[in-house]
Amino acid sequence: MSYSAAKRADRSASWTAFQKQQGMSPSGGDEITYASSPKDMTGIGIQLSEFLQAFYKDGGVKRNRILLHSLSTLLMYSNLQTVFRFLHVFTGRVQSADALGIFVIDSTAHDQQTMSTLKQLFDGQIEVREADEGGSELRVKGVGEGTDWRPFSPN
Repeated sequence: MSYSAAKRADRSASWTAFQKQQGMSPSGGDEITYASSPKDMTGIGIQLSEFLQAFYKDGGVKRNRILLHSLSTLLMYSNLQTVFRFLHVFTGRVQSADALGIFVIDSTAHDQQTMSTLKQLFDGQIEVREADEGGSELRVKGVGEGTDWRPFSPN
């Protein structure tokens, strides 16, 4: 997995985690480091702690956004209990930094028990699906007033 942190002029910062795909060679720099594998949740947690230290505590950046893509990848390499425990700590760190955490999962790849277990860790959901007439739709659940399915363009 790779981790990227970027400091912006508006004093916000973002951190993303994504897996390096076989056959691809993403450009690297000082702001990108790689964990040995998606099994390396300790390494992912260390990277998050270092990011939060550099931006939130040392840099005074108060508008941090954390994206972990994807929980499905973590679940391919570790069992639900291990991923749940990791996410419990991870989401606690995000919350203590008053950051916005976004966690991506392919709900079609997991059973209902897995989804129900993981939902406990999050304040809300943004669900995305293909619309009957083509295109994409989304709805928000659990944050503010829920919404009905509405069209959106991912581009």
